Amino acid sequence: MGNIADITEELAIDLHTAIVRHKVDFAEGVIPENPASRYSRVNDLLYGTPLLSHNKKGIINFCNYEAAKIFGRTVEQMLDTPSVELAPDVDNIREERARALDESLRQTKPLDLTNERRWQWQADGSKRQILIDACLFPYEHQDFKSHAASIRFKGDYQP
Repeated sequence: MGNIADITEELAIDLHTAIVRHKVDFAEGVIPENPASRYSRVNDLLYGTPLLSHNKKGIINFCNYEAAKIFGRTVEQMLDTPSVELAPDVDNIREERARALDESLRQTKPLDLTNERRWQWQADGSKRQILIDACLFPYEHQDFKSHAASIRFKGDYQP
């Protein structure tokens, strides 16, 4: 489990730079009187529309409140979690998807995903599958490239 205090201003600046560069649909939210982070740029992202990112090892290094709600977790539960834990059947990732993700990083271009199945944790500890749309966009932080995602919840998965 991670800690909001560990999200750095530098990461927030790098994510914000990528959001602007790729014209990602993201809106900053209303920051409360006593925000979660001591860094204003982190708070700009924490209280905005659903957003998360992972580092080069696939570990979630940023998640805001709205994204955490989609997955039925807290921000702290999402941080430091391998992003593959959010996706059912991750071992069956299609070869073409892996190529598209690699290409997105190489060309520094966003990748839109629609009707993606993901896990949502329930209060009783069980999980159910949901559908999301996501705009994956490359960002650079501390000399590595990885993806962040602006997410939209679509509803329950119906097989």
